[in-house]
Amino acid sequence: MFYLIHENPIRDTHHKKLVEQMDKMGLQYELFQYEPFDVDITFSTDRKDVWVFGTFTIAHIANKYGFHPGSMYNANHDFEVYAPKYSTHMLNHDALILNFTDPLPEDKKWDMFFARPCGDTKAFTGQVFMRHSWESYVQQQVVNDKLRYIKDSPEKIRVLISPLKEIVSETRCWIIGGKVATMSEYKKGRQVIGTNKDHDHVLKEQVQRLVGIYQPAEAFVLDVCNLQNSDEIKIVEINCMNCSGFYEADMELLLKGLENHFNK
Repeated sequence: MFYLIHENPIRDTHHKKLVEQMDKMGLQYELFQYEPFDVDITFSTDRKDVWVFGTFTIAHIANKYGFHPGSMYNANHDFEVYAPKYSTHMLNHDALILNFTDPLPEDKKWDMFFARPCGDTKAFTGQVFMRHSWESYVQQQVVNDKLRYIKDSPEKIRVLISPLKEIVSETRCWIIGGKVATMSEYKKGRQVIGTNKDHDHVLKEQVQRLVGIYQPAEAFVLDVCNLQNSDEIKIVEINCMNCSGFYEADMELLLKGLENHFNK
């Protein structure tokens, strides 16, 4: 399989590790440049057995070239699609779904809450908001047209808002062909970290059980978390593997997983 890799992030340590591992494994790849808001990508390969690593927008653009596997992004990468499948296994199974410009409910429990886009659109980063800060943020985005790179107009962007939860840690899991390929803890409390978790067999078994419930694509990223005073992990969100951060994923296991599954 051939790999197209967005060149700009190569300055990031983890992307360098990806390229170094490809060199070790003798995998073929091409680096390409892309500027924000470009409507296309430029590359030289004429191969079709291509996997793309890049941004969210690049993952979308790649779909038009007929690559296989190309990009894993599809309509299933949406909270409103996958949350009903996982039900109470979702961290935010009690979330309220609104359009971006809808007014917040009057109930005081929404004076402080977590919000993120339902789709894997990167329209804005999921974070905690106060009522007044959310209302100000929405107005600012609409007035300044900050969401112009999203196809839908702001009022059509679906957003989930959820009561705050006591999260102890968060782990990213790369799922390929229905199996956990590699895992990296990326947050401990409020501290952003990077710790490989492939040795945690208990966690891996828990994640594998969740994967058995539903898979939105042949390869995807599943973010899970541990809550205060609970042994049960919860699903934070699903992300497109082509454009997800690596943290401390084992690059060899990740690439071997892709090669073994898509070269069948």
